[in-house]
Amino acid sequence: MSHEQAVTDAFSDARGLQRFVPGFARRRAACGRVLAAELDDSLAGALFVADIAGFSALTERMARSGQVGIEEMQTILNGCFERIVSIIDEGGGEVYKFAGDATIAWWPSGPDGLHGAALAATATALRLQALVPELSTSLRVPLSLRIGIGAGSLYTAIAGGVNGRWEALLGGDALQQVAGLQAVPSGQVALSAPAWQLLRDDCTGEPLGAGGFIVHGATPPLPLPPAGPQAQPDKAQLAPLVPRHLLQRLEANQHDALAELRSASVLFAVTKQPRDLAALQRATLAMQQAVYG
Repeated sequence: MSHEQAVTDAFSDARGLQRFVPGFARRRAACGRVLAAELDDSLAGALFVADIAGFSALTERMARSGQVGIEEMQTILNGCFERIVSIIDEGGGEVYKFAGDATIAWWPSGPDGLHGAALAATATALRLQALVPELSTSLRVPLSLRIGIGAGSLYTAIAGGVNGRWEALLGGDALQQVAGLQAVPSGQVALSAPAWQLLRDDCTGEPLGAGGFIVHGATPPLPLPPAGPQAQPDKAQLAPLVPRHLLQRLEANQHDALAELRSASVLFAVTKQPRDLAALQRATLAMQQAVYG
């Protein structure tokens, strides 16, 4: 293999892993430093959780068709989430994680401060909500979407390290605000009370129980400047942040076979949200040790 081909393959491998690693962790990995537990609790911004419904019944139906149905389900999911990710990117946001059918995205405060971040997140949420009928038609799946938005302090962290596996974490007051929004109606975008206070002159809406507000419209934010070039991490820097089963499939060149049907037991562990690095690291290590053995 030529040197040029080796460089091309390594770059391709790294690009393949980037989609599984949050942006803040990719930027951290690109610095070239050895991964270690660290915390940045100086951040502020807006965050939303967009929960899409309609896939569970479809998945059960597709599963009855075996591998053909699973592959078709993969195509449907890719078509849906590619559009969601594209709109978030266009709105200046960054996808943090997919939690089941939910997308968690965030907007760090920039030149326009917390107000600008909250407005960008809200405008993006309304764009996604308007996209649902089109997605339902094109994918031939009845879908609904509800989105909760918070704005306030945030932190990012790298924690763990058991068996060389690290977790990229995002949390803070903005996320807690979204968790506190009770019973956001299907088909609606809801702001937490702090987010509404920031945007009340830029939005139309109505009160929701538990201190939130349903948003009907928002002033469009100013266009974003083009993003500058960023350093690119290599495969070795990204791999510790990617789930092991995905690494194994990618290393076997199964890039188009990441969908499967299997029985599984799922554990949801809820802890108080620590804000100091030592407590965050202890909690993450305890979970990793319990799961990995």
